[in-house]
Amino acid sequence: MTQPIKTPIEPGIVARVAAGLRLMVTGKAPDWFGPMDPLPEMVPENQKPSVVGRQFDFPVGINTQSRPRTGEAITFDQMRALADNYDILRLVIETRKDQMEKLQWHIKPKDDKAKPDDRCEELTKFFKKPDREHNWSTWLRMMLEDLLVIDAPTLYPRMTLGNGLYALEPVDGATIKRVLDEFGRTPMPPDPAYQQILKGVPAISGLVQQKEWLTADDCCEECQDMNGKLAPIDGTFEGGADVPLHPHCRCNVLPVIDEKESLAKAFNPDQPRDEHGRWSGGGGISGFVQRALRSPGDKQQSHDLSKVSATAAQKASAIGVSIEGKSVALSHDLTIHAIRQHGGKSERSRGQVPITHRDLSITPRILERGEHERGTPPNARNGSPRIKVTYTSAHFTYTAIFESRRTQVMPVTIHKKANRTA
Repeated sequence: MTQPIKTPIEPGIVARVAAGLRLMVTGKAPDWFGPMDPLPEMVPENQKPSVVGRQFDFPVGINTQSRPRTGEAITFDQMRALADNYDILRLVIETRKDQMEKLQWHIKPKDDKAKPDDRCEELTKFFKKPDREHNWSTWLRMMLEDLLVIDAPTLYPRMTLGNGLYALEPVDGATIKRVLDEFGRTPMPPDPAYQQILKGVPAISGLVQQKEWLTADDCCEECQDMNGKLAPIDGTFEGGADVPLHPHCRCNVLPVIDEKESLAKAFNPDQPRDEHGRWSGGGGISGFVQRALRSPGDKQQSHDLSKVSATAAQKASAIGVSIEGKSVALSHDLTIHAIRQHGGKSERSRGQVPITHRDLSITPRILERGEHERGTPPNARNGSPRIKVTYTSAHFTYTAIFESRRTQVMPVTIHKKANRTA
């Protein structure tokens, strides 16, 4: 039987048929050496929302890399090596440091007509030795070194147990690694935004989860009601309010560090947690006040602010009360009474101004700088000597009654009035 003859189809015919079908389906005619169609999208549909808007093409798993500036063309070590070994560049850097160090500075009120007050004196004294170790000139040169060499000056604000600023300590900026979210941007809370890399591993993760409203000393009544209130870092305060609340508002916003950072500062590991197992407040005065107001029936241990200063001890000794070696502390009940009662409607009519957690935090200063006299009565029912202290700051006059107990000096009442201006 004769076999059929098989004639192969020329490749050109296949190409022309395919081109014709393509023209019929897509309406696109083939171009000679044309751009061709783009490759199809590779991202699955369910993952597109996490990819659309990505800022740049970062390496896969960049957050798992434990070295700052990994993947950058120039590392921190290379920048420092250049500054140390290129003599001309080092001369330029040191010359700029010398110029900055020679600048004269002083701290004064924004209002040119106002005279410097106690706050100016306190800030001037603080910045003469900002980190409690180096003087201003040395501290400034340390910060300028990291600014001019690696462009990463970093400060750690070390706080006191009373949540006041104790020192501004320089930190090696080359140990700080930025974290990225899935879009290549700085993560929003509750995800960490930065990590400090020590010994090749992430040691501390830092983020700001909330913000706290901070009023000026002589703010208006509208702002006073907002003092100490919290809000999400990317949201507004209750009622949609935000800083500035009105023209010429001098309120400010403080960052509230989340529990990861608070854990490093906490002085009371037994403080209560919420239903999710998280700290119910920070370790400072703000957290102490929040817990007291939120759970009045869950009585907390007294909150130590600081040791009694030598000046305060001398003033008390002059009126026959010994407080040397004791600590200034706040009680749970006083905190609730001071915040909720003092400055209420009835007391505002007598000229009193509401007490805030900021006022409670400066209790050691009131005891140190105020005028001392024996209280009325001079002793409490438990026999503890009482001291009446009157302290006048730039804007307010504080009156507080302190009891000298076995190891603590504790205010049992405190109120303030605004100073009259001429």
